[in-house]
Amino acid sequence: MYTVRCTIDGNVYTADQFQQMSEIERERFRGHLVCESCNGNAYFRKKRKDGRSACFCAKHDTKCDAKSKTTEVEPPDDIEDENIMYARDDQFTLKEKNYLKRMWSENEIGDTDPDDEDFTKKGRQNKTYVRNPASSITIHKTLPQILTICINGIIQEQNFDIEVYDGLYDHIRRCVHELKYVDDSLVGKKGYYWGYVICAESNWLNINVNYSKNPSFLLNDSIIDEFWDSVLITPEQWNKTVPIIVRGQLSKSSKGKYYVEVVDFESIYVHTKKFKNAFEHLVKNIRIS
Repeated sequence: MYTVRCTIDGNVYTADQFQQMSEIERERFRGHLVCESCNGNAYFRKKRKDGRSACFCAKHDTKCDAKSKTTEVEPPDDIEDENIMYARDDQFTLKEKNYLKRMWSENEIGDTDPDDEDFTKKGRQNKTYVRNPASSITIHKTLPQILTICINGIIQEQNFDIEVYDGLYDHIRRCVHELKYVDDSLVGKKGYYWGYVICAESNWLNINVNYSKNPSFLLNDSIIDEFWDSVLITPEQWNKTVPIIVRGQLSKSSKGKYYVEVVDFESIYVHTKKFKNAFEHLVKNIRIS
């Protein structure tokens, strides 16, 4: 898991925050972390010598939707020594992935948002990381992880740089923006824009019913048909609030409307769990018919 809730203060914390804490700072949270979905006892796992990210693990309820789909096994006896992998705690690339591709496939329904998919590994591990000098690698973040930070309102508590475009990095507090608060100072700026979409019209995903005067996400003509084919609803049926994040550039039309264009499927993430909860009844009707 990427985030947990603390029972002491009720706040949500990310694995990155815990990784950047000292052992003494982390100790005060021991026994006071729970899964946000099922309240199962959770604990922190530091980043590994193989370079994999820090994360939280928990004793989930059997029906908890945050429970990982993969499991880990003990390493075999015939392990191979490898160099320790050094990964920075304060700089991350973005993992590009088409999250819409399998949104409604049978094995995806009911799953949690894919924000912790790299924290577990299925199968035999045949390497142990004990040798120096360390090799340097860069860990990635995902759009679901960034959106989780935004939804929980903890952007100001994060302290790392994220890749914006083509090897250019910026601090997460400077490059992540809620769409309803954008202004002229951000026009032309590339970054991560997020908001709660409540309605749609053709290639517009809108955060306000009065969308002609409020910011929106604009689906590029090259992806519009496939987008609606993937989500399995029509623009007219979008009448629920669903969080969305897009990596793109803020633009302003001649009529003064702000918008962020979605140019490919790797640049957008529609909150999977909330979307399914909102529209599963419509999709079931489509399947039945």
